[in-house]
Amino acid sequence: MKFSKMESNHVVNVRKSQINNCGSFGIDINNGIINISESNISNNSAYGLNMKKGILIIDKLEINNNNGYGCNIESDVELNANELIIDSNKNHGIQLEKVKKAEFWNSQFINNKNLGILINSSNASFTNCIIFKNLWSGVKVNGNSNVIIKHCKINNNEHMGQYFDDYSTGSVSYCNIIKNKGIGIKIINKSIPVINMNNIYENTGLENAINETDKSISICLFETFSINLLIFAKFY
Repeated sequence: MKFSKMESNHVVNVRKSQINNCGSFGIDINNGIINISESNISNNSAYGLNMKKGILIIDKLEINNNNGYGCNIESDVELNANELIIDSNKNHGIQLEKVKKAEFWNSQFINNKNLGILINSSNASFTNCIIFKNLWSGVKVNGNSNVIIKHCKINNNEHMGQYFDDYSTGSVSYCNIIKNKGIGIKIINKSIPVINMNNIYENTGLENAINETDKSISICLFETFSINLLIFAKFY
């Protein structure tokens, strides 16, 4: 399903739809205001959902078993998603690339064959989400992004729970980051997120330190069993 030559004020509603087994993208959008609800995008040969400009509003959408990313959002997009499930895609669950604003509520990023969530040079927030059993890290934040993660479960990923890199900022608060097979949280290359009131334990990474930053990092934990928190830090 391709939406092309759209203007910013064009509105499309996709509701109670099955978008499966397409030759490329399940949905490909170049502009407009797109509402997707109570639908499924699966088994497509490229990305499940691809969007480069406009406003995307999601409520109760499943994106699963696509051959590329489950969802690729780029550039001049504003995204608001509630009850989005991105499951068992062949690459990253979702990629945000230079996205100006993305908000996720009550969503799941699970069983994807690479990262659950990849964020590059974007502003995003995740509230009450599950990031679980992805075959690489749960969340990777790059490129001077600002990302707020709160009340989330980031568990049982095959590599790190979360990874902040390349001058990224934001916060991780009131989260469970448990039983990942690498570091619970890794913070490098002058990233300075606030890590506040989390349960971080039973992560099995061998490194155990904190961040190459020239600014202070605030860390508060309410459980500290077997913490794996990697930061190489200069504190002033």
